[in-house]
Amino acid sequence: MLTNYRTLCPRLMAGAVLLCLPMVSLTAWTAERIVVADGALTEIVYALGAGERIVGVDTTSGYPAQTQALPNIGYLRALSAEGVLSLNPTLLLTTNEAGPPAVLQQLRGAGLRIEQLEAPYSLTGTLELIEEVGALLGRTSEAQALSNELADNVSQQLGQVEEDLRVMFLLHAGGQGVMASGTHTRADALLTMVGVKNVNDGFEGFRPLTSEGVLQGDPDVILAFHVQGNTRDLYNHPALRLTRAAREGRIHVLDKPQWLQFGPRLDETLNELTHLLNTPERPHMAAGRASPP
Repeated sequence: MLTNYRTLCPRLMAGAVLLCLPMVSLTAWTAERIVVADGALTEIVYALGAGERIVGVDTTSGYPAQTQALPNIGYLRALSAEGVLSLNPTLLLTTNEAGPPAVLQQLRGAGLRIEQLEAPYSLTGTLELIEEVGALLGRTSEAQALSNELADNVSQQLGQVEEDLRVMFLLHAGGQGVMASGTHTRADALLTMVGVKNVNDGFEGFRPLTSEGVLQGDPDVILAFHVQGNTRDLYNHPALRLTRAAREGRIHVLDKPQWLQFGPRLDETLNELTHLLNTPERPHMAAGRASPP
């Protein structure tokens, strides 16, 4: 009997340890208090079923609706150490776009774990981001399923727009006014994904909108993101109203933050973008604009 006990006991103990390991890990993950500073990352965490771990978000995180009830730490590029630390987080989940660097250094000095992931500018980058977050949260299978579904959905949105379409993407940048998107921006990445030409491919990043640039580009379609005023104001703009886009009634105002967030709803963004770019000419939209001087 003793011999049997001595033989069996180590096996039972080893089995008990193995059984306990997942429980320990699960407890650690459940106890995690995450502050997320990036809208796409916030959506990914919720999509993976780990939203209950989030205790604070930044101003770019407005979806899903649960985020509205969470403490807000401000804009991800202008974080404050006090605001983040006041939430007693165990992890700050953000991207390489977060800052300022001095604040991140201060947070690390306070012992806070920070995971800065690469901000995506492509479908591949988005899929990799989903899988990275899944690995961090212990949700690898959920992340794989989500990335597979997103890849399939996005593939159905591609190749449905006239390739030689010339598009100008505008963005309201607060005190800097209206800016035009060049290359190496998320706006440009969206246009590239659907296969249309960015008329401002001669510079990188965003630049202030100028009459010269507008008239030289003469886009077929203008997409205006968070531009103050309404569509009629754009048709009455001194330079924009002289473009082919204005003459044909193809100026569209975009108001959803997800347009420039490469997250789990990238397929929805591409679907809406494809619809707008394929919208027929609407000359009646330009009919009521002011006459040129």
